[in-house]
Amino acid sequence: MSQELIREKISVKQTDYILNRNETTTKNLDGFPIKEVPSLEINEDQKSQSYHNVLYFRTILPSETEKLTSYCLEWERKLELDIPDEARGLIRITVGQTRHLMKERFKRFEGLVDDCEYKRSEKDTTCTNLDGFWDMICFQIQDLHQKSNNLTKLE
Repeated sequence: MSQELIREKISVKQTDYILNRNETTTKNLDGFPIKEVPSLEINEDQKSQSYHNVLYFRTILPSETEKLTSYCLEWERKLELDIPDEARGLIRITVGQTRHLMKERFKRFEGLVDDCEYKRSEKDTTCTNLDGFWDMICFQIQDLHQKSNNLTKLE
């Protein structure tokens, strides 16, 4: 294999990186080949580049709000059934956390989207900032989905 330098564009978690790597390989403990990557450069124009834009966030927020509101209404209807108090408590906790997420975090996020679009904040809010904040919200949404799945299993 030649030792020539190859430039390859890859995406790693919403950021494009340019890899400079030699075509050398080594083997791991199991004997599988591993390509060595001597350097990783981020182009200057890529530092401020975001995976999503303001329109994406303006679209995704109401969509997620609608889904989560639907879950809340579905579980609240089940509170009217004859179910054990422990199950009622779990449903109330899950619904309460979901509504709190939408009321507080979604509202805060919507303000950040406005700050980004209208450049109305003291600090510059970028789409990259929005990506990061949305990622944190997504972890909370996934946690709520897991709680909802657990309630379904209890059912």
